[in-house]
Amino acid sequence: MPDASIRFESVSKTYRSSKSGATTAAVVGLDLEVASGEVLCLVGTSGCGKTTTLRMINRLVEPSKGRVLVGERDIQELDPIRLRRRMGYVLQRGGLFPHLSVAENIGLVAKLEGWTRERIRARVLELLELVHLGPELAERFPRQLSGGQRQRIGVARALMLDPPIILLDEPFGALDPITKRELHGEFHELRRLLPRTMVLVSHDMNEARTLADRIGVMSEGRLLQIGTWDDLVGQPANDFVASFVGGDHG
Repeated sequence: MPDASIRFESVSKTYRSSKSGATTAAVVGLDLEVASGEVLCLVGTSGCGKTTTLRMINRLVEPSKGRVLVGERDIQELDPIRLRRRMGYVLQRGGLFPHLSVAENIGLVAKLEGWTRERIRARVLELLELVHLGPELAERFPRQLSGGQRQRIGVARALMLDPPIILLDEPFGALDPITKRELHGEFHELRRLLPRTMVLVSHDMNEARTLADRIGVMSEGRLLQIGTWDDLVGQPANDFVASFVGGDHG
C-alpha cells in the first residue's frame, strides 16, 4: 500500500455569516497525525468539529488556516477531483443515488474514470460478494433495500477504485442495534482483508472502542485528547473527556 498517512498542521476552519459578518470557529488549531493503515475515530457531541475535520481531508471543506497533508503532500497542491477519487467516502444511510440501480451506484466513479462496462460489472460483483450481498441485488434500487443493505452498498461504492484511504461519516448511526453489530463484525473482517487508512466519525464511544486503533475526542472545535481506549479511560485529559468516555456515550 502506498503512503496513506494523513497529517493536520495547525489547521483551523472558520465560517463567516453573510448577514452579520460574525465568524464561527468550527475547528481550531488542529494538529493531528493518522498513520498509514491506522483506523482513527473522531468522537464528540454535535457541532464539535469532527465532520468538518473529516471533510477537510478530501477538500469538501477547505481549511481557513494551516495545512492538511496526505502521503506527505499538501492537498492544496492536488486536484480535488483526483484527490477524492483516491479516497473512499461512506455516508450515513449509504448516500446512494435513488434513481440509480445498485450496480450503477457502486460503479459510478469507475464509469467516470473510463472503465469498460465489462470491467465495471466484474468489479461490482466482486464487491457485492465482499460486503456479503448476492449478485441478484445488482439491478435493484435503493428503495428496495434494507438499511443494512444500503450501508453495505455504500461501503462497496467507496471501495470501487481500491483507494488507500477510506473516510466514514457516521456510517452506522441510523441502523438498529442488531444490524449495527453485524456491520461492526464485517468492518473488522474487511479491515483484515483490505488494510486501509480509515478515519471514522461517530458520536458513539462504544462504536469507537470497538472499531478504532485510536480515538480522538473533540469539543468546540478542539482536539482535547487522542489515544487508545485504555489511554482515555485510564488518563483522561480533563473532566469533559472523563465524562464523555465514562458517561452514557460509552
